[in-house]
Amino acid sequence: MSGIRIILGVLLVAVLSAASLQAQEPPRQSAPAPAGTPAPGTPAPQRGGLSPAAPPPLSQPVSPSQPAPPPALPSLRGCAAPGQILTLTGAALQGAAARERKLALWDGSALLPLDELSRQEGQALVRIPADAALTPGAGYEILLLKARTGLLSAPSHVPAHIQGAQSVARLTACARAAAIGWGGEGTARDLILMVQEEEGARVQARLIADGFDLRERILLPALGRVLFIVLPKEGTSLGDAREELRRTFPDAETDFNHLYGLSAGPKLFAPDLIGWENPACPTSAGTHGTAAFGMIDDGVNGAHPALSGAAGLTLGDFSGEGGGQGSDHGTGIAALLIGEGKPETGFQGLLPGARLYAADIFSGPPEAAEASAARFLTALDWLMARQVRYVNLSLAGPPNRLLEEGLSYSARRGVLFVAAAGNQGPEAPPAYPAAYESVIAVTAIDAARRIYVKANRGAYIDFAAPGVDIWLAKAQGGGSYRSGTSYAAPFVLALGAVLMSADPAEAKADPLSYIRAQLKAHAEDLGAPGYDPVFGFGLVRASEACF
Repeated sequence: MSGIRIILGVLLVAVLSAASLQAQEPPRQSAPAPAGTPAPGTPAPQRGGLSPAAPPPLSQPVSPSQPAPPPALPSLRGCAAPGQILTLTGAALQGAAARERKLALWDGSALLPLDELSRQEGQALVRIPADAALTPGAGYEILLLKARTGLLSAPSHVPAHIQGAQSVARLTACARAAAIGWGGEGTARDLILMVQEEEGARVQARLIADGFDLRERILLPALGRVLFIVLPKEGTSLGDAREELRRTFPDAETDFNHLYGLSAGPKLFAPDLIGWENPACPTSAGTHGTAAFGMIDDGVNGAHPALSGAAGLTLGDFSGEGGGQGSDHGTGIAALLIGEGKPETGFQGLLPGARLYAADIFSGPPEAAEASAARFLTALDWLMARQVRYVNLSLAGPPNRLLEEGLSYSARRGVLFVAAAGNQGPEAPPAYPAAYESVIAVTAIDAARRIYVKANRGAYIDFAAPGVDIWLAKAQGGGSYRSGTSYAAPFVLALGAVLMSADPAEAKADPLSYIRAQLKAHAEDLGAPGYDPVFGFGLVRASEACF
């Protein structure tokens, strides 16, 4: 996640970071501070900025002979865009009284409430609303308001002087490259361009010569590519910049740097539901020889009892946050795949003893975690360099050309990808990467074979697997019941791996087609007869597939 630091003297330090996706089972997915303009094709809002006639909220006493200027407020380096998160810390937020006060943006004429994500002693985590109509280039103050009923109904038009308000910082709305919303284009704040390795130097020189702001150059040797993270030219929208890059570099893959979110004595129905315990389905590590598994997800706590004995677990941190204690989502997925706990604890994985490379690409707090397409590609390159053959993708977001190319390239080399279908509901658009042809899309059902109420639906759904009330490891120890298409995907990945290892010669030519055909042939039809957009080809069944 991106960070922009504000030093507020001895009172406050604010760090601006991206609002991850989470989503749902949410965005850990760090990057430099983003910049922004209105969404592609959307005219800039016409609301005014700071009014020169409005007195500053915290004006000093004025001498009749020599008016004193208002105190200077610290300003953000860079700019702010809708959807971004402010982590505010400092003495101004300490004490019970401070916890009762609200935070808002003030442009001199109207208040824009900030969404409060969490509050603790000395710290507040707030987000600029994703639909905030910030005026490009306009200045805003961050106000710590005296809590009063009705004061924060957005947008609140109030007198210029707000009694009891305290100005703590100033920020500027981005004059370009504002975040684009979910819609058909997804969410993004910058652009990515990917080329063949031998073209990297030429493309980099051209980007700089043409006036693009080159933020980062990332080598992806396992994919044979070079990835560039780019900001548009001053005054150019993300959409216009993307089209210009596509015209200038027709042989490159160019798209928004989309943000992705996580897709989130116990009762243990899931293995029985798919017939996993059938002796005909060997699940030991030896079954898979030297094959390696991978997951691109949130952080994993390898010290959890379900994973502490897993010698085959390797962690890769691409979050930019320097690692940590892991997350419930990532830890739960890892334990579901290779957990070493006793069966009665619920923490015995589907493939105990297997090797698992877990790539953490999410940053931010659990309630607002997100990952960028650039981080996804970096993690994918890391997995391919380690010859991973089976990859779980329990995340969801918009389509992205570069992700599609990276996944397709890897799939052509024999890698099996299984992804969560998404948790945006029946009317939601297709979720990616699940909707790509190179990926098997999995939806979630409960113990009674009913569809998960929040699951996406559509023609891209391939199969259904248990994903409601699944007992999963928690990062800080113990476990909990959780639901989501995220938790259904590992069941299909594990079964696919068993099928691949059972007949490697037949599977080697076209692994994806082979696994789809095998799973389809033995699936239990659910819903409408035959294929349908709710359950796909139906519930995967190990007991029928392993024979």
